Amino acid sequence: MQYRFRETEDHMQTRPTYYYTDCFSMAGASKTLTFAVMLLGVAFFVISFSMVMFKDSNVKLPESPKSELSAGNVAGVTPRLSKKGEQQIQRLDTGNTVVTFGRQSMEMKHPLKNVTEGRGFMSTTALDKETMSEANASLAANYEQSNELDYREWNLEQARRKAILRETCAQHPNWNMSIERISRGFNLLWPFIYDDKYKVIYCTICKVASTTWKSVFLVLMGKYNSTQAVDLGQWYTLDRSLHTLQKLRNPAEIEKRLRTYKKFIFVREPFSRELSGYRNKLHKMNKYYQKTIGTKIIRQFRKNPDKEALQTGVGVTFTEFVKYLTKTPPESLDIHWRPMYKMVLPCAIEYDYIGHLETADWDTHNILKETGINHVVEIPSQKASNLSGSNDIFNGFFNELNASLVQDMYNTFKYDVELFGYPLPELIAKKLGRNP
Repeated sequence: MQYRFRETEDHMQTRPTYYYTDCFSMAGASKTLTFAVMLLGVAFFVISFSMVMFKDSNVKLPESPKSELSAGNVAGVTPRLSKKGEQQIQRLDTGNTVVTFGRQSMEMKHPLKNVTEGRGFMSTTALDKETMSEANASLAANYEQSNELDYREWNLEQARRKAILRETCAQHPNWNMSIERISRGFNLLWPFIYDDKYKVIYCTICKVASTTWKSVFLVLMGKYNSTQAVDLGQWYTLDRSLHTLQKLRNPAEIEKRLRTYKKFIFVREPFSRELSGYRNKLHKMNKYYQKTIGTKIIRQFRKNPDKEALQTGVGVTFTEFVKYLTKTPPESLDIHWRPMYKMVLPCAIEYDYIGHLETADWDTHNILKETGINHVVEIPSQKASNLSGSNDIFNGFFNELNASLVQDMYNTFKYDVELFGYPLPELIAKKLGRNP
């Protein structure tokens, strides 16, 4: 991949013709004096020709030892970087010029390429050819280096996440179990989706972009050409068509895949996940969940409920929902609210990659690359806003809860917090009397 500056063309003015006259060609002049005058005339002609020749040329060194170029902001060119390309800035000293460029982002694969090849070209007005060549080569090298640094940073973060998981698991040895035992526990294997061609396993968790990742596996199966083409109206049938380890029924086949395939998972800040499940299934109109679970919650936790609420399950408050979460055995909760550690066997299966919904683009980009499926399927950018537990919506709901109820909720989901290394949201920490 090459990155180049656009060169500007500067047309020379028409070169005038110069003549010299032998002013001393009178009779009797000495030959020596005539020859000297001729030399002076030749020198004058050369100097005059040179001054005209280079009068408007742009081939010159910068006025200062270091002139700063920014992508699309040199010699009066207005930058036209999109917002997606406005990322961290890296500076590269090429000797005569300091070149700055936007770091690659997940949402724009080649922001530098977009800048240098059509969205605000760099002018060479202030560069000689040698400096331009150096800057051109250095930009290309540093662009690739920025990708490599980003990849190394991601690997370090993956190592950190897995270390936290191992350290927490070491405190709970009873959570561990052998691959052989897992392979025979078919009821444990329903969340694990696999693909034999690419030798990859994904453990699905509801309310953590699970529909997106299931769509990826439908593409790998050849049912669709892209994740955007997946017909969500047929989701129930499509979901059942996915290959899960539970369907294999042969312990040897299950064990082989668990030992040899790349395995990954996506998790989410636990309090935000529970709120998302509540809003999607009970707060908004969802007749199935309101009828099956909403009526149960109202019957159990509301004083003097009216007949309509008992029949429809509409209007479950967040406080009632949290009481239901904390008073129900975790393994009995619906999978949209069940603690993550109860489904993903975090201390029994050694995951190769742990994605966080809060860093979905970063993790997705690298997991697709690591598993070798990045050339087969592409996932649209996933918005990570309103996931941190610090937004107005989150605070609005959790402000309804008293400190005692927040403590009960923390006790229910604390292992998700500890296993996956999440800091407590500021409001939750405040209600618990802790530092966030």
